[in-house]
Amino acid sequence: MNNAQTVLKHLESAGFRAAFLPYHCIDRIKNHYDSLVEKNPGVKRTQSAVDYFRKHYQSDLPFKPFSFLVAAYPDNPAQIVLHIDGRPTTIPIPPTYRNFEIMGKHLEELIKTAANGCQTANPSGISQKLLAVLGGLGRYGRNNICYIDGLGSWFHLRAFCTDIPCDDVSHPLRFLDECEGCGLCKQNCPTGVIGEYPVIDTSRCLTMLNENKNPMPDWVPADVHHAAIGCLRCQENCPVNKTLPAKPVDTLEFDVAETRDLLSLEPGTLPPELAEKLKQFKLHEFSIGVIGRNAKLALQNI
Repeated sequence: MNNAQTVLKHLESAGFRAAFLPYHCIDRIKNHYDSLVEKNPGVKRTQSAVDYFRKHYQSDLPFKPFSFLVAAYPDNPAQIVLHIDGRPTTIPIPPTYRNFEIMGKHLEELIKTAANGCQTANPSGISQKLLAVLGGLGRYGRNNICYIDGLGSWFHLRAFCTDIPCDDVSHPLRFLDECEGCGLCKQNCPTGVIGEYPVIDTSRCLTMLNENKNPMPDWVPADVHHAAIGCLRCQENCPVNKTLPAKPVDTLEFDVAETRDLLSLEPGTLPPELAEKLKQFKLHEFSIGVIGRNAKLALQNI
């Protein structure tokens, strides 16, 4: 068993799903980015994605890379419970916003243990979904989200450049067979950004809009807000996700005073004790400052 196989087996035993992709596929990745604008005319932010790749891609790694390693790990859905007018009110959080840093560090430790002396680096600028699909780990859905057999779209992805040799195998850009003839994600997208896959107009995606602290654009309908962070509509209506076993929902509850503070303050201005409570719930750092604003918007529809 070579190092790559040892790493995959070690990660699998720890609950991860993973795949290697030979590093020479970087040429194919570059061609993919170069063709995005041409293949998707009129889609805003496509050029931005290409520019981001060109700016952040590192060709001068401190070691000779032989592979990309991309790994996925599932997480539970979550919710916050607010106390308003004497009654509890729940607002959902998708599974992909928690445990990211903790599991990322754990993943790095597992790789180092399985392949003693290996070196890793962040594949800056490269879509982790793209690496997962090219590595055969997942497939694209019509909503431009990566799906993995048995996990659906409810998982985190982390990718690395490594000096671990692997089999010289890559996969085509594959799409879910289930997407053929199905338009449920497109029909349920709150802001109508899903068109011809695999590219969507992320400048109008509700997930992207409520992940940052900028004021919500006036054109966003008030009745589309429903989550404390991110958006669930295309994924919760996806037939692939509906076939998955139900998972426990992790819950964070706020008392009356905490609820008042969470809903009344401007994004990024939470008192330290409230921010710490959200941090202890293992939320992404960037999402903590906007939870209150998004919850306030979602309450209009609950």
